[in-house]
Amino acid sequence: MNNDKFVPSRTLPSQARGKERVRLILATSAELFDQRGVAEVSTNDIALAAHIPVGSVYRYFDSKNAILQSLIALHGREVAAVIRHIAENPLVSQMSWYEILTLVLNAWSEYRVHNKSRAFLKFARSDPKLTEAIAKKDEEQYRAFSALAAAKRGAPDGSHKRQTDLF
Repeated sequence: MNNDKFVPSRTLPSQARGKERVRLILATSAELFDQRGVAEVSTNDIALAAHIPVGSVYRYFDSKNAILQSLIALHGREVAAVIRHIAENPLVSQMSWYEILTLVLNAWSEYRVHNKSRAFLKFARSDPKLTEAIAKKDEEQYRAFSALAAAKRGAPDGSHKRQTDLF
């Protein structure tokens, strides 16, 4: 299993230089998508802004949509990790929902400070080609919130049942 935070759609880099290039491509893409909008950014624009050859972009990603899918997955993993971190607090079962939601909102605010708007996620929701990536991201975040609800109830991991109203 690959434990790297930044995952390409094509070649998995094995060296630090390649991993850094994937990180640079994703970070630059996210910045450009937020600044200009997804439709206005090409892979050539990404390469130019990242100061790398366009061939390097295509070495790791076969298209702009593949970059978007990786960014969506990254966003999902990061948000889920924030929620799981809260769920791991040993005192969460004694907290009120107000206290838990305050922790979640504070963590979300902190995440947004460091990760800007990520407006490209709104674009991705409107693109049928990205529906599966969005669904996976949403499911990962749902599982993290379910784990938080289970921790609140004092249930061991995995013992929660899927339900519409967790509160």
